[in-house]
Amino acid sequence: MTNHVPLLSKRIIQYIPPRGVFELFRDDEHYKQMVKEWGLSAAKEAKKEFWYKEKDTQQLVTIKGYEIYGTSAEFNTVVIEFDDGKLTCIHPAYLKEMQQASFGKESMWQEVKEGSHAEQNVGNTTTDSVQEIPAEPIKDKPKKADAKKQKKKNQLQSSFPLRKFILRQV
Repeated sequence: MTNHVPLLSKRIIQYIPPRGVFELFRDDEHYKQMVKEWGLSAAKEAKKEFWYKEKDTQQLVTIKGYEIYGTSAEFNTVVIEFDDGKLTCIHPAYLKEMQQASFGKESMWQEVKEGSHAEQNVGNTTTDSVQEIPAEPIKDKPKKADAKKQKKKNQLQSSFPLRKFILRQV
């Protein structure tokens, strides 16, 4: 049984292996403490498996250890292991985001929409190019005095057609 769940198509995962030796957990209690510190599990029984998600793939991974970095060694990078035994590093906050059900759904929706657009332009060789969308200039907010003048002007304009209508009826 595999824990790999393909969503749209197969994609090669870009692995970022640990730099040399990484820190292993001393025991289960140390594991629970670190997982809780990273915000990955708040339950009494710490999770052992986590989802690694990308645009078109989901895989269950396990945390094998962590790397320490920073001038005073206050930062950590989690070392995770895939089913095939390959290791990669990931920031704990990013792994935490991957646990949310909504992670990656927006980008998948955009990819599906872009895919249908690309199918229409099969003969077009520039489908991979970036299209620039001109930005609209930001309008300055009208000053209070200008806003009051505009309000009076709108009131006068709205009352004039009513007068004309009344005069025509008489």
